[in-house]
This record gives sequence, structure tokens and C-alpha cells, in this order.
Amino acid sequence: MELILKNLNQKLKKIEAIKRIYLGFPEPSENKPEYFDSLVKINVENLAAYYSLVKTHTSQSFKVSLVISVIGFMLIAAGLVIGFKYDDKTIGYISTGSGIITEFISGVLFYLYNKTVRQLKEYHDSLINVQNILLSFKLIESTTDEKAKAEMVTKMLEYLVQKK
Repeated sequence: MELILKNLNQKLKKIEAIKRIYLGFPEPSENKPEYFDSLVKINVENLAAYYSLVKTHTSQSFKVSLVISVIGFMLIAAGLVIGFKYDDKTIGYISTGSGIITEFISGVLFYLYNKTVRQLKEYHDSLINVQNILLSFKLIESTTDEKAKAEMVTKMLEYLVQKK
């Protein structure tokens, strides 16, 4: 039941994010959406889905890494206590060694978590760049002054060429 509620909560947050973003876009005067409006809305939906996915993934990944780290620390502490208090060196060594290996695994998981977050951030940045370009095209499309439109296209092309 708790899993269903979490899933519904995530979907609700995604819908609210899409709603907040959509409210910033005026509806076209015609019933048929314009080309760039459709592209912008598709991109917004992708950004919202991405946000929901990343938030869930990073939260779960961090929690797993943290739990494994705590288990490793407890194994090390138990090994030290057993070794010093009960003078059973073999069990103490095994427990401490297991804790060290578990901590190493936890460190690897934190490293992978870090790399994943960076890769997802790069993907997110690329989606934002596409969003900005689509919004620029929409702005250019809605401009009626031909001279201003030509200046906007020139500046946009300079920006795009400079980015590469």
C-alpha cells in the first residue's frame, strides 16, 4: 500500500510540475497548436518526466549507499568489540575484515551515485538547451517586424555556432 501511495505521489508531483510550466505558455488563438508550441510542450513533458525519474533514482541510490555504509561501520565496530572484550581474535578479524570490505563496496556505490548524478545533470542541461532554442524559435515566429526577426535569427545563429 505504501509503494502505491509513493508511486501516486510521484505522478502527482510530475503532473504539478507540468502544470506549473504549462501555465507560463499562452494558448494559441486557433484550435490547432502551432508547430513550436507542440515541440515546447513535448520538451516540457520530457523535462518533467526526467525530473521525477532523477529525483526517485538519486534518492533510492543514496539511501542504499548509506545503509550499506552503516552496516559496514557496525561490522567494524562489532569486530573491534569482539576482539578486545572477548579476546576472540579470529571472529574479531573476520568481522572487522567484513566491515572494511562492506565500507569499500559502499564507497564504490557512492562513487557510482556521484557519476550517475553528473551524467543525469548533463542530460538535463541538454534538455534545457533544447527548450531554450525552441522558445527562441517560438519568439522569432511570433515576431511580426521583419527587421527585428532578422536580427533575432542572426543573434540566435551566432549563439548556436559559438556553442559548438
